[in-house]
Amino acid sequence: MSMEAGGKGNANTRMDIDMLQAQSRIFEFNHCVVDHNLSDDHGTKLNFSNPSTLGILDPKVGQEIEQLIDNLNQLEEIDEELFTQSRSSSTEGTLISHPDKLEETT
Repeated sequence: MSMEAGGKGNANTRMDIDMLQAQSRIFEFNHCVVDHNLSDDHGTKLNFSNPSTLGILDPKVGQEIEQLIDNLNQLEEIDEELFTQSRSSSTEGTLISHPDKLEETT
């Protein structure tokens, strides 16, 4: 499948990306926002398990929530990397210090 620059293929690709981002946003708000104090104009608490709720959410508030979720995801990735590194380095062998010599264990 070939796409010409500026052609219909690019428009379709952009639409696909936009749809995927919207689906990702719906999933994240539904699964990552556990409790909140956000309400609509009538005072009803927003229900993020309903995809249409994002349509009434103030865009600035939505962006702030997205940024917080992204920050948490980045922290989890860093934690996983550190955990993986510490596990792999602990299985490679450690040096045990003795008064007379150093000995490597495997």
